[in-house]
Amino acid sequence: MATLRDWEQGRFTPPGAVLYLLKITLKHPELLADLAA
Repeated sequence: MATLRDWEQGRFTPPGAVLYLLKITLKHPELLADLAA
């Protein structure tokens, strides 16, 4: 949880691959449902 808090407060930037994955899931949330199934 500390990493998430630091990210929200601007003290941490996730690696590029993580940011790319987040962008994809925001555009295509159905992909998360497919992964969870």
